[in-house]
Amino acid sequence: MAATQVTEAGRKAGIATASYSPFHTPLVIASWEPIAKILVDNGIARPLQPQVYGVDMDKLTQLMLARKRWKDLKHAAAYDVSRSVLVSTTDVRRSNSAAMFLALASNAVNGDTVSDRDTARRTALRLAELFKRQGYQENYVNGNFEDYVSQGIGKTPLAWIYENQIVGHALAKGGIGGGMVLLYPQPTITNKLVFVATSERAKALGALLSNDAELQGIALQHGFRIADAERFAKAVQPTGLAVETRLTQVVDPPSFELMAEMIDVVTKEMGQ
Repeated sequence: MAATQVTEAGRKAGIATASYSPFHTPLVIASWEPIAKILVDNGIARPLQPQVYGVDMDKLTQLMLARKRWKDLKHAAAYDVSRSVLVSTTDVRRSNSAAMFLALASNAVNGDTVSDRDTARRTALRLAELFKRQGYQENYVNGNFEDYVSQGIGKTPLAWIYENQIVGHALAKGGIGGGMVLLYPQPTITNKLVFVATSERAKALGALLSNDAELQGIALQHGFRIADAERFAKAVQPTGLAVETRLTQVVDPPSFELMAEMIDVVTKEMGQ
């Protein structure tokens, strides 16, 4: 979305731009095997492969809006606690990843991408509680991920993160902690890293970032996906972290203006 703003600003200023998307990463829910099994038993998730699950985003959002607690769910003995079922996000007022959660939840509530202001405001009012009820939230997604890794299931049963965070962690550490699994929302949303070039030299760099095998390899080291899905899968495989290599259900966020509108509504609600 920010890249669109930069491109539009360039157009208005009479500056020709070119955009490149050399790598990307989906948003995922980092969780734990016992939690995933509870969600499966309640018809909210389904196994895709060992240690990888697909989550029905509509059902999960409705469950959270219904204020269900973990102990209310069937077969919840492994996590029989009174805390609410909520996905832990960062602060939507300060973090892009939380904004992406708002975008995906709005799609789940409406059955499609929000495309007008009235729907944006109405939906944001409904979803604001999913942020308010979390209590303290980290400003940046690294803090949310660190809580997941260091404090475990008791603190963070469901953590909203960029996939590249856990892939990069697994690559750096040579593996993952016991019981860690990934839940892929269906549909999910991706964070596309966009390079906007405003000169011929910058265009050359954008092309290198997109096509040079060595530079693409550096992106892989940080857990990002590249156009070569097979190379991504081969890079992750030795870590023991299971990922869904081919994403078939991906939606776009609302326009930049409508996202700003929804964030503004949620911000006001959180201040009350």
